[in-house]
Amino acid sequence: MKKRYVFVLIFSLVILITVFRLLKIGGSLIAENVSFTYVERGSFRQEYRTNAIITGANHHYYFNGLVSDCKHDINDFVESDEILLTYLNSENKKTELKSSVSGYITDISGGKVTVCDLSYRLICYLPSDKFDLVKEDSECLFEYGTDIYPATVVSKKDLGERRAGQTVYQITLVPEKREHLKLNRQGNLTIPLETVNNVLKVDRKALLEDAQGCYLLDENWIDDMDHPEKYRISVEVIMADETTAVVSGAGVENRKVCIMDDRLKAVLND
Repeated sequence: MKKRYVFVLIFSLVILITVFRLLKIGGSLIAENVSFTYVERGSFRQEYRTNAIITGANHHYYFNGLVSDCKHDINDFVESDEILLTYLNSENKKTELKSSVSGYITDISGGKVTVCDLSYRLICYLPSDKFDLVKEDSECLFEYGTDIYPATVVSKKDLGERRAGQTVYQITLVPEKREHLKLNRQGNLTIPLETVNNVLKVDRKALLEDAQGCYLLDENWIDDMDHPEKYRISVEVIMADETTAVVSGAGVENRKVCIMDDRLKAVLND
């Protein structure tokens, strides 16, 4: 009986030591996957990323009569002063319709030929809240393949149009260079919207979110992982880009906070 008691005692002790070691190892593994950052005061430039299409200016050439000889088809390239087609006018005289620019024919219909020139513009469409923050002459970046082209906003179209279920507004940009650009190809456009000063910003990876809203975790959570509620710092996200968030909240300035990977975030939210 005494031996059995000693065996049970030793067995229980081994289990406790094993659990303690596992917990310690688990805590170490979690700690190894947590880094830290600070909530700092500074400036932030809000940016917006979207797609833009490469296009040119359309030139419309009208005629009134019966076509007698159509020299080209849609998608053909024509030089400036080249004949597009010939037609019989109202006096039954043979008349030539010429292009005043070099470019590609994009439409032949309804008494009209359209030629898209090689002026190379970038066109994109923005939701109203982003469109209102874009300024003419803003310098943007157009990523096309492996190249990056600076581009300047030259016009904003205030008339909205419906696309994909929402009202969007067109802006037009001119790329700084044209090498390798191809009409009707797409690329990624980064647009600076506005710069705000004297704001609190933090690495976006430090942000956590649950049913109660967005929050940060104070650095001391790493030493007391069972009680995350004690180290929760509630914040409101004012604006953000892919890497940085502008936040507001009580006592957040200069706080050292945790950054964890997505798996740890999922466990914490559970």
